[in-house]
Amino acid sequence: MHTLLETITSVRELGIIKVEKTFIAKTILSMIAGAAIAFGYITYFIITDAIGGGMGLLVGASLFPIGLMIVLMAGGELLTGNMFVVGTSWLHKDVSTKDLILNWVHITLGNFVGAVLVAYVFVLYLGTVDPEMPLLIATGFGKVNTSPMKMIVSGIGCNIFVGLSVWMYIGSKDGFLKFMSIWFPIAVFIILGFQHVVANMFLLVILVSQNLITLTQYLSNLSFVFIGNAIGGVLFVGLLYALVADSLKS
Repeated sequence: MHTLLETITSVRELGIIKVEKTFIAKTILSMIAGAAIAFGYITYFIITDAIGGGMGLLVGASLFPIGLMIVLMAGGELLTGNMFVVGTSWLHKDVSTKDLILNWVHITLGNFVGAVLVAYVFVLYLGTVDPEMPLLIATGFGKVNTSPMKMIVSGIGCNIFVGLSVWMYIGSKDGFLKFMSIWFPIAVFIILGFQHVVANMFLLVILVSQNLITLTQYLSNLSFVFIGNAIGGVLFVGLLYALVADSLKS
């Protein structure tokens, strides 16, 4: 593993790279990331439903991380990861507030297109997973039928794990450690039921298409979970490690 100071330097440099990518690169890579998370969620539902019980949840959650593996190992721009990485660069004044906002907006839109396309093409049209699956519907209802504050707190919990996953991935020197850095934290946040804004873009649009929830409920959930994910990534991972790094320098 790289040292903490080496890792935070790499995170800051990556944040600069992310905001400086071309419009086309960010658009394509963000759509790929949204689709990758959606495919991971499809796999989770198929396996969890087929096996059932606690074992089904364990195996399904263990397969969901394929989405972030694609993003980090093959290339992609995922909003929750960018909240941590670009947010850390912003905390160090490596990128401006304008850069941060424009990056997050661009990646949000790209992730949304990728996730929703997978929902409509591979679920609602192709039927890779039954859109009327009780597990899928119950999971979606659980995400919208809760208070805004609980959505925010759940979003914070989610992006603490995603941020730590990205942090450990960047800090790892070899492929096996990088793989494990993605796998365990992401599987855990799925087991704990935390809310991920991009995963919700995919899941909840299926319920909207079947008139099981309203568009207002959909957008409200995404808004509050977005806030929670941002707080989790920027403050509870980026800021805390930045403070530790600064204390080590002094």
